[in-house]
Amino acid sequence: MCRAWSRVHRLDGVAAAVVHFYLASSYNNLHQPTRRGEADNDRRLELAIQHYRTAVDHETDQVRRTRAIRYLTAAYRRLARLDSTAGDFESGAAALREVTVLNPDNPEGFYALGVLYWGKVFRDADLSDEQEDDYIQIGLTELDKTLTLPADHISALVYKNIFLRMLANLSEDRARRDELVPEADALRSRAEALLQRRRFSGG
Repeated sequence: MCRAWSRVHRLDGVAAAVVHFYLASSYNNLHQPTRRGEADNDRRLELAIQHYRTAVDHETDQVRRTRAIRYLTAAYRRLARLDSTAGDFESGAAALREVTVLNPDNPEGFYALGVLYWGKVFRDADLSDEQEDDYIQIGLTELDKTLTLPADHISALVYKNIFLRMLANLSEDRARRDELVPEADALRSRAEALLQRRRFSGG
């Protein structure tokens, strides 16, 4: 393995990118999600991500680079799902943030990150009011990024509406609550109108 690895490092950038991609795919195929927590198995996913990242960084052919980004994105999504399921919120959020960096024009990464923060606030009873507020603000930021891509992302509108109601419940400022609730109502109405339009259009 060490001898083969030294050969990879002697290859030029393009050839090395291809080798790193196939190394990553090998580790990715060996990784078993059902065995999360086993050091050797977890390390395979880490190595897959590491080699996919190297392939992305060194690849000059746009088609191959796009493919490497797609596989790297899928690996990060898998890592985020496994970490979140295991209760490792911060690691899951970090993995999803990598997805948004790799795919800045795709709303789904930002949306998934926003929903992850919603889940943290909704389910974690140990959060302080300050922590809840911080997580809500981060979630709102991610949903706003989602809505700058397709403005009619219905699920993002629904979750933003929920976040605003959470903020209103946390606020002790009556004037602030009176601003947030109508804004949330407007988002909910907009989401309902879009959903109704899609039903009539068959979309």
